[in-house]
Amino acid sequence: MKALVTGASGFVGSTLCEELLRRGIETRALMRKTSSSANLGAAQVQPVPGDLRDPASLEAAVAGADLIFHVAGVAAAAVVAAAASLAADSMAMPRW
Repeated sequence: MKALVTGASGFVGSTLCEELLRRGIETRALMRKTSSSANLGAAQVQPVPGDLRDPASLEAAVAGADLIFHVAGVAAAAVVAAAASLAADSMAMPRW
């Protein structure tokens, strides 16, 4: 079984990766160029370069994955506002 984890460089994502590996699941982590793999420690996680805002990198990242865990989060308020605006525009949702 193969899993892809977004947000693997964060606390929740890295903990999830450790648990997946403990259960014998081959684990890949979607990693932005600016992400640190420090939280992954010595875990045998395969980093996959990509970004949630880049459909081509996502397509490559999910190829062959049996499980996908999306635990990435947005940490900057300006980015949250932009994401909410984009979601509202693309899904006809009310603006936040």
